[in-house]
Amino acid sequence: MASAEGRVIRATSWLVAGRIYAALCALISAWILAQVLELADLGRFAFYVAIIALLKSFGDFGTGQLLVQRTAHDESSIPLELSAARRIRAVTSLVGALLVSLYFWLSGASDPAWLFLAALHPLTYLLELTSTVYKNRVAWAVPVAARTFASTMVLVTVWSLAKGGCTRPAVFLAAQVGCHLIANIGLHLAARKHLTPHPGGPIPWRPLLLAALPLGAAAFCQQAYHHADNFLITRMLTDEDLGLYSIAFRFLSFGIMVALFATTAALPLLSRAHREGQLAAAHARYLRPLTLGAGIACGLAYAWCDEVLGLFGPEFPQAVDAMHWMLISCLAIHFGAVNMTSLVACGRTKAVLRIALSGLFLDLGLNLFLLPRLGIEGAGLARAATELFVAGAARIALTRCNVPLNPFSALRSLLLISALFAAGVTLSPHLPLDGVFDSLHGLIDDFTPTHGFSD
Repeated sequence: MASAEGRVIRATSWLVAGRIYAALCALISAWILAQVLELADLGRFAFYVAIIALLKSFGDFGTGQLLVQRTAHDESSIPLELSAARRIRAVTSLVGALLVSLYFWLSGASDPAWLFLAALHPLTYLLELTSTVYKNRVAWAVPVAARTFASTMVLVTVWSLAKGGCTRPAVFLAAQVGCHLIANIGLHLAARKHLTPHPGGPIPWRPLLLAALPLGAAAFCQQAYHHADNFLITRMLTDEDLGLYSIAFRFLSFGIMVALFATTAALPLLSRAHREGQLAAAHARYLRPLTLGAGIACGLAYAWCDEVLGLFGPEFPQAVDAMHWMLISCLAIHFGAVNMTSLVACGRTKAVLRIALSGLFLDLGLNLFLLPRLGIEGAGLARAATELFVAGAARIALTRCNVPLNPFSALRSLLLISALFAAGVTLSPHLPLDGVFDSLHGLIDDFTPTHGFSD
């Protein structure tokens, strides 16, 4: 088990390092877009990104996680499972692309041709499935290298388009899709060399589809409640409001990277632990450091949200209250990610679906109630409440996977995490970061994305 833990730590280190780099590239790209796009256009870009995220989830249809679950114990079965998964993903991706393209056309969106090209994005992830061999080995160096390459290309492309005077959100979106296509081709070519040929023929795709259906629907619901506020802000408020909210949302995506990638790396080992009757111990081992670390980190960030948002422009600190709620969401996601991944590991895909669907309805209801009353702060509050519900519901569901829930131990853990968050909030204003932000503002004042640094 010690070697398994070491592999998870190394894999998580690779994933987090790659994600930090990717997140920094994404933040710089977001800053460039905030400078060259009107606030309403920035909101439209965020809306398009949310649709593509939903489309990617629909195209995946749970095949990625299911492949890991079904092949973690037998690498030789990957080629057969891979063939069936690709057939499923090809159909779902193409259907999703056509539906989204039809929506863009009927809604009268600008640049429908560029949006159609962007809607083909999930098809590029047919190639990414080959990387299952790396996931099962908990060896993430090559996938992280591919993601790093894609992030670099996206940043360079966004900068180049901005420097060329582009102000069309759909063009920026389609260019980013092209960058990920190139990276996924490289990842596929690297991974396929490690596949062991199997003498049997391709397995039927229908059983795999039936097994993936609850997981795919659950993943889609998770993405839906993760992005529901983007759709409702556009419909109930304005594109400008979504532009403000989107920058705070970018920082939430940055904050949850450790939780998402640590659980991604741990899934094969959690699956093996479940088969060996050791899931409870493995769950506790991964949960404690994630939640305790998130508690203090989110608290320390609390007082600096206004300064961080101000780097993007003088209007963006209007989203500071929403960003404060997103720190609560970030803490809840660190707790919920381990619980949901453990449910996948023990095959409780229907429970995952029920929780995700309940979370979606809760998020929609809260947003419909709070947005007219609190604006984008209401969207942040709805997100925090939804993530807390999902985390708690998933933990209760884990009791059916022989992961017992001790009420007193759970209460003690919640109090400890809350205390760490409160301590971080108290210490946050005293961190010596004023000089850092003064330097960053000075650097930004001397730079424009269309001309570079001034003399």
